[in-house]
Order: sequence, then C-alpha cells, then structure tokens
Amino acid sequence: MKYYISLTLLLFISIFAKADNKIDITNTTSGSDLTAKVSIIFDPKNELTYEHFSQSNVLNRFTPNHTPFINISKKGGTYWLQLALVNPSRKEQVSYIKIRDLQLAETNIYQAIESSVTHNGPFFYSTTGNVFVGHDATYIRIKIPEETSTLNLIRIHPISDQRIELLFLDKEHYQEDILENNWMQGIFAGILITLVTTLLYLYRTSRNTSSLAGAAVITLIGFFYITYTGQTKAIFDLNQLQSLTMYYLTFGLAFLSYLSLTLYLCGLKSQIKKILIFAGTLGVILMVTSHHLYANHLTTIIIPSLVACLAMTGLGFQQLTRKNHIASNLVFSSIIASVLLTANIIHALGITPDMLTLGFEDSLTLIVLSMFITTAIGKLLFIHTQSSNRQYRENKVRRELITAKNSFLAQFSHEMRTPLNGVVGMTELLFDTPLSNNQREYISTIQESGERLMTMINDVIDYTRIESRELSLNERTFDLQSVVVQCLTDFSREAEQKQIELITDIANDIPQMVRGDNERLRQILHGLISHLFNLIEHGEIIVSVESNSTPNQLRFQIRDTGIGFKKNQNSSLFDAYQQSKANLKTSDLSLNLSMIQELIHLMGGELHMASEFGKGNVIWFTANMPASEVEKEDVFDDSVLEGLHLLAVDDNVSITKVIAHHAHSWGMETSIAHGGPEALAILRNKASLEEKIDVVILDYKMPIMNGIELAAKIKEDNLITNDVLVIMLTGLNFTPNNTTVKNAGIRHILTKPVSGSALKQVILKGLGHITHSNAPAELHQIEDPNRHKTLNVLIAEDNQVSTKVICGMLRKIGVSYEVTSNGEQAYDAFRNGDFNIVLMDCEMPIMDGFEATQAIRDWEKRNKKTEVPIIALSAHVMPQQKAMCMDCGMNDYIEKPIELSTLRSKLRDWAPVVTVVEETTE
Repeated sequence: MKYYISLTLLLFISIFAKADNKIDITNTTSGSDLTAKVSIIFDPKNELTYEHFSQSNVLNRFTPNHTPFINISKKGGTYWLQLALVNPSRKEQVSYIKIRDLQLAETNIYQAIESSVTHNGPFFYSTTGNVFVGHDATYIRIKIPEETSTLNLIRIHPISDQRIELLFLDKEHYQEDILENNWMQGIFAGILITLVTTLLYLYRTSRNTSSLAGAAVITLIGFFYITYTGQTKAIFDLNQLQSLTMYYLTFGLAFLSYLSLTLYLCGLKSQIKKILIFAGTLGVILMVTSHHLYANHLTTIIIPSLVACLAMTGLGFQQLTRKNHIASNLVFSSIIASVLLTANIIHALGITPDMLTLGFEDSLTLIVLSMFITTAIGKLLFIHTQSSNRQYRENKVRRELITAKNSFLAQFSHEMRTPLNGVVGMTELLFDTPLSNNQREYISTIQESGERLMTMINDVIDYTRIESRELSLNERTFDLQSVVVQCLTDFSREAEQKQIELITDIANDIPQMVRGDNERLRQILHGLISHLFNLIEHGEIIVSVESNSTPNQLRFQIRDTGIGFKKNQNSSLFDAYQQSKANLKTSDLSLNLSMIQELIHLMGGELHMASEFGKGNVIWFTANMPASEVEKEDVFDDSVLEGLHLLAVDDNVSITKVIAHHAHSWGMETSIAHGGPEALAILRNKASLEEKIDVVILDYKMPIMNGIELAAKIKEDNLITNDVLVIMLTGLNFTPNNTTVKNAGIRHILTKPVSGSALKQVILKGLGHITHSNAPAELHQIEDPNRHKTLNVLIAEDNQVSTKVICGMLRKIGVSYEVTSNGEQAYDAFRNGDFNIVLMDCEMPIMDGFEATQAIRDWEKRNKKTEVPIIALSAHVMPQQKAMCMDCGMNDYIEKPIELSTLRSKLRDWAPVVTVVEETTE
C-alpha cells in the first residue's frame, strides 16, 4: 500500500514537473502576460478529449510556447493549452485568465488538482460555467484550493483565424475589465438608441422616409455590434457555426445598407444597384484575401470596412466639388473612421504596444458612422425645411401677386367695358339708321375694332384664370363651323398683307352644332393660327376638322405650306412657337403654348406638333365635343343640287380641292380650273358637247385673268348659252363696285374664308331655291294683346352711356321700360310699379345692385309676391362676380358691353309669358 501511494505521488510530481513554468498566482501581478508560459498541443483530427490527458504519454506531447502570441487557424483541428498554477497560500484563490482577441471559438477549461492524481495519471474534470465571452476577449475563471497545485487544460476549437494572448487577472482587475467593457457597451448602446430615437422623431415630424431608413441602418449596426461582442451567442444559445453565420450576416446587412443610404443621401440613386453589386463582390474578395493573408479574424471585417471608408472619403471630396450639402459630413466621418480602422488593424497585427491604442476603436468607428447618418439626414431635412419654408413664402408672395394682378385686371376690365358698352352698343344701333356705303363701312370698322378689343380684354382675364388654375369650361351648344370660320376671318387682313390663303376644310360628317366651350376653342385656334402666321411669309394655312377615333371627340388640324424644320436642327416647332411669341410679329394677342395645352387638357384632348423640311408644319389637337342633341335647323334642301355641275376656279390648289369636296358631298358633279383661260376652255368644251356647267365659283385675284374679267368673258361668250350662276370669292379688303360686279354677271360675293354651309346657302339662294334666311325669329310682334302682358322692364344703371345703349336696344325691340340711377331708386320704383324683368347694374352709388336685389327679394317675401326675374348687368367677368350675383338672389347675368342679340335672348328666356315684340324701324 505504501508502495502504491509513493508511486502515485511520484507520478503527480513528475507530471507537474513536466509542465514548465509553473505559475505562483500569489506572486503574479495582475495583467501579467502568460502567453510564453503555456504549452500547446494541436489536434488536427479532433481526436483528443480531456480524458486522454490522464495518460502520461499524452501529456508528454505538449510543446512549450516561447512567442508573445499564439496563432490559431480555423483549418480544422483543436488547440489544447496547458497551464500549471500553484496556490501556496492557506486560502482558496480565484483567478482569471484573459484570452485577448479570442472570439468565435468553442472554448472549454479542464482542471486537475493534486488530490485527483491516480496511479494512471491526473484526473481532469470539466469546470463548466467558468468561460465568459467579452466584446474583445474570452475570460476563464479558475478556482484553486489552498496549498494546492493545479494543471489546467484550455481547449480551443476556432472557427476563424485568430491571434491570441493570455493575461493573468485577479478578481479585482477582472471586475474592472468587465466594468469597463460593460461601460463601453452601455455608452455605445445609449448613443445608438439616442440616434435611432432622433431619426424616428424626425420621421414623425417630417414624414421623410430617409429618416426611417437611417433608423433602420443604425439598428442593423447595433445588431452587428451585439453579434460582434458575442452577446447573441449567449442570448440565443447559438453554437459556434451559428454564431459565425450571424456575425457575417449582420455585418453584410449593416455594411450594404449603410453604403446604400450614403449613396442615396449623396443623390446617386441611379448608381446604387451597380455600386452595391461591385461593393458586395469586392467585399467578398477582400474577406477571402484577408482571411489568407492575416491570422486575426478581425481583418476579415476591418479591411473591407477600411476600403469602403476610403472610397466614401473620395466620394465625399467629389461631392464637395458639386456643392453637396452633406459632403463635408461624409468627408469628416469617413476620415475619422478610416483612422480608427487603421489603428484597429495595427493593433490586431500586434505591431504597436497596447498603450498606443484605445482598445475601443471598433465601437468608436460604428458610433462615428452612425452619427454621420443622423447628422446628414438632419442636415438634409433642415435644408429641406428651409427650402419648403422659402417655397411657401414664395408661393404666398406669388399668390398675393396673382390676387393683386387679378384684382387689377378685373378692375381694368370693368373700367374698359363701360365705355366699350357705349361704343359697341351705339354702333349696333347706328346700323339701323339710313347710312351711305362709306358710312356703313366706317361703322363696320368701328364695330369690328370694338369687338376685337373686347375679345382681347376677355383673353387677358382668361390668361390670369389659367395661370391661377381657376378656369373651368363653360359648355354650351354652338355652331362649330361659324367658330372656325370666324377664327380665320380674324386673320384676314394679315393674310392679305402676307399673301397667305386661309382655307377651312370641315368634314361633312362633322355636326354643325356641338357641345363645348366655344370661347376656349376660339382661343386655342387663335393661338395656334397666330403661331403659324409667324413661321411663314406666304403660302396657305388650312384648318381642317374631322372625327377622331375616340367617340365624341374631334380632331382639329392646322397646316401651313412653309419650309418647315430640318430633323437635325436644334430648334423644334415648340421652340419656334416660344420664339414667335417673344417676337410678337402679329398684332394678335394669343395664348402661349403652356396655356393652350392647359385648355386642351381641360377639353379632354392632347396637343401635337410636327414639321417636315420643305413641306411645312402641322399642329393638331383633339377635344371632346359631342354633337348637340338639338341640332341647328337646316332649312336648305340640298337634294336639288344633285346632278348639277359646279366649276371651281382658283389658282390655289387647296381651295379648289375643298370646294370640289363640298360640292361632291352635295351630289354635284365637279370640275377644277386653276386660272381664267383654263376655266373658259372647260366651259366651252362642255357647251360644245351640249353639256352645261350650272355654277362657277371663282376667285377674284388670279394671274393672267382676274375673277371679274373671267365672269365678263363667260357672259359674253356666245358658245355658253345657259344661265351660269357665278359666285366670286374675295378678300376682306376688296370691295368691288356693285355696278362692275353686276355688269360682269356675278350674282353673289363671298369673303374668304368660306365654310361649306355658307357656300351651299349662297348656291341655293342663287339658284332661286331659297328666298329667306334660316335665322330663327327670336321675338315676334304680339299677336293678341289680350293673351299676353306687355313686357315692362325696370333699368337700374348709373352710367349714362350704358343707360342710353340699353334704352335704345329696348326701343328697337319694342319693349317699354323705366330708368333709375341707383339701387335705392330701383327699390322704390319696383315697389310702386309693375315690372316683368329688372336689369340691375351691380355697382351703383347709395345702394349697389346686390343690396337692392336683396331688398327686393325681402319685400317680395313679406308681401307674398312672385319673384320677378332680376338680370345682373356688370363689366366684371370673373366667376366670383357671377357667383355673388346668384347668391344675392339674381337670376341671370349679362356682361358688358351688351349686345342686342344677347339682351333679346335674355328677355325671351325670362319673360313671364312669351311676350313677342318686333324690332321697330326707329
């Protein structure tokens, strides 16, 4: 027995003696480096367990380490470290081994003490729960009984290449180390939480998604830090492979999301996808390369991060040259992060001593990057807020300017309309007095100028309404052909000066009466025709209308015969439009292109332009204009024209084609001649064949032989025996002598441009098939005075000129009236009189029209009277004015200047009984 005990003791002593550099923990300073005092066994096949080390032959395989660090590789295998510790004191000692830079490895501690030695060898047992993973190190807790020696085995199974050091810590320094570690982690977590909270608050106040994205990126950085410090392994109980996967996954997500957000904030949205693919590929290459070049696993993360930060620094300097608002933030943060990452690499490689490093460069790097995100987003939001506030102030000033401009223009329109009411109204009345031809021409010019001035004033008001997006369509039933022809007629004088032919070509299937806003259509056509006038010096402009493929939609086309634009020319038709408006070559005040497009969009259509060099320019647009349910009554029966032969004579090919097209649609046979001699030849040829031409439409201005000369030759020709109806087309400025025209055999004269319906009406009239106009009678004479009340109108108008105009028009249509000059007089007269209709001016002294209307309505209610129609008279044309009139109790609205046809129509609409009166000859 004694022999057995002696042998066992001898074996224990020999084993512990074999373990070189036994360490007396009572005499070892806390923080001492133990790396060179350990022995190592590398088990490449992972065959050894702690039980194998109870055998002496296995223990003898340990090799002493004499280097200041230990390189461990992930290429399979397990590392066993042997460390002999002695506690000579009479008190149990607790010490700690700090394995610096050991992370992402499976670590275990096994211990054998003197009392566990058997005859086979020492008995090792596992001390579970004594291994702790910190953010940059692994801690092992070792308990040594009093007056005892221990042999400690540390098993390390790494998953990545690492370079480690072993340090001795007493309990006090261990707690300080852990406290410092927790303190750093707490500060880091607090900063990240503060930044995330700040960004969430910015998102809540601004609803800017970049704030939400920034909060998400910083949260990913926080998850990476938790994984980096090994806390996810403890929280989720992960094995080493799962922990490593989580480590690289969180790094990749944080890295790529940070890169994406930085590019987004720098305004490189279109480049994000390509740069992310490049960065991801480069990151993988760098991680693989660094994995083989360096032993420390941190370099697999730090090197790609350093490369990215250097790239971000370069990007920041580039953005500085472009005056990007966050460029300075990016440069500053990237430089600091690059310095910290470089220091971390140097520290990981062991190039510098510990005293030259902070020890928390990695945490500080993440904080710097997170703060960049927050400050950059905050700065952008601040700039955006400033821009929004500035834009709000500018919009407010713009709205105030628009309001002031609209108010000024409304007042200007009102002041202009009042004298125009006298000019236009009196001119209209003057037409019904005995006049010579010259006087009638002068008055016609005055009336035309007044109406055009009125149109220009209306257009100015509409411009402001379009600019302020207040314009709405006023749909009504109107004569489409009349609008198109009138638009071209407005350009007749300019056309004659520039020798431009104006031609209308409206398809036969187009309804004459359509539903739409005729005023807006007129403005659109005016603007586009004016544009083409500025592009050509001579030639022709053709306005055609046809059905579009979309139901209830018409297609308008304006085409010229100018030179057009080459395809390689920088100037487009749109550019030419704007240039032409700037030059203002014509006297027409037309809408600019943006306003025309706005009007067309309101009509549910689109605007297009095209140009072909050598052939001219084409502008076309579509508009919703359904046929009116109440079609204009056509009293002309064109069936009588079937079989008749029409000859169109004009040197302009387009005009003859249009006339022939219309005649063919009426069932007529057609011939075309482009000059007087050719027309005579056709007429004589037909006569010799005993065929006749019934109608000749000829132009006045033709080369070789003008229209009057041709008509005279037709009349004088003995071969042409039938009575030919000759109709001549003239320009606006040509007024032929009646005697000359009659002597030449010309029965009717039409001023160009001419619509198809007007041409048909003149032909039928010339052939004797109609003897009256198709204009419907609006007010006729009273047939039975006992059945109808006499219409009695109360006029409330303070302007003497307007009063004279209204009175003259009422006398013309045979209506009795009474005049008052302010609202108070009108109210008194209404109570004491018997009126069927009230014409109420809106702006009058003492009591305006609104107050007078309200007083009349109140009096009617108190006395249980039937409401008498009140029609507002106003020079204001803004929608607000009309709304005020309707709100105060008025029934209708007439804009000044007042036209006789408008007044007659309103009286007819509001007369209590169809009171029929006839115009007098006064």
